[in-house]
Amino acid sequence: MLLERMVQLGTSCLRRLAQGREELEIRFGRLLRNPRVTAEGIIAGWSEETIRAAAERHVLAIQDTSELNFRTTESNHRGLGVIAKGVGRGILFHPMIAVDANTSECLGLAGGSLWTRDKAAGGKTSRRQRKKQNRRRCFDQKETCHWIKTPQAAKLVLAAATMVTMVADREADSYPFWALVPEANVHVLGRVYHDRKLAEGGTLTTAARSWSVLGTRRLTIREREERPEREAVLELRAGTVTILRPQETCDPGLPDRVTLTLIELSEPNPPAGTEPVTWRLLTTHVAPD
Repeated sequence: MLLERMVQLGTSCLRRLAQGREELEIRFGRLLRNPRVTAEGIIAGWSEETIRAAAERHVLAIQDTSELNFRTTESNHRGLGVIAKGVGRGILFHPMIAVDANTSECLGLAGGSLWTRDKAAGGKTSRRQRKKQNRRRCFDQKETCHWIKTPQAAKLVLAAATMVTMVADREADSYPFWALVPEANVHVLGRVYHDRKLAEGGTLTTAARSWSVLGTRRLTIREREERPEREAVLELRAGTVTILRPQETCDPGLPDRVTLTLIELSEPNPPAGTEPVTWRLLTTHVAPD
């Protein structure tokens, strides 16, 4: 009932969820304060229906991180961590939603995690310093580990699916993600963030230059702060690449190389004075000939 009302009313305020019924507000409060009710238990409970719904389907398992911001004061942070690049306080939530690849039907929650970030994680160190510190850490010590741990845990929930494609944003672009998540019927698909060295020479940003154009399409590029909305004609290229294990990676058990499909959408003739559109994706799905 609590979840249904949160979805229907679009609020997490217990008073509003109880809709004037004091005894219901008390019951909701007791449930959430019960030490046996954990975030992990709630996520597992919400995933039970997904186990049955995912059976014999091609499932898109889509993950992303959201920030839940709460009102705090300088003297009372309410046990919440730094979010929004250090200017707010709240909780970070990393859910994975299961969607039928053929019908787009939402099948339910496949997994997720909640955490708070300490002050040091969003403190006064520069972005360059934080990146340098991160390179020395193993993936399970980084915040990006949720992009790997969540799909690994979701494999149990989606075990009855015919095929699973784990979909992620460029924050997931880490070597352990490409090396550890894929299995026989579990694929990955994500945006490229790092320009990686390739076993065949060159890097991801140069690999597709010599490939044939598989097709073109006109798309509307949405408006952003730095660019107005405009029409763009994009060229599609795809091919096989083998990325090399980064030298600074300290994680044990990772292979020296991983073979993937690179998909590149690029704008050959952008308007004068405009930066061309370029999108790159990596996936374990095989590219068409």
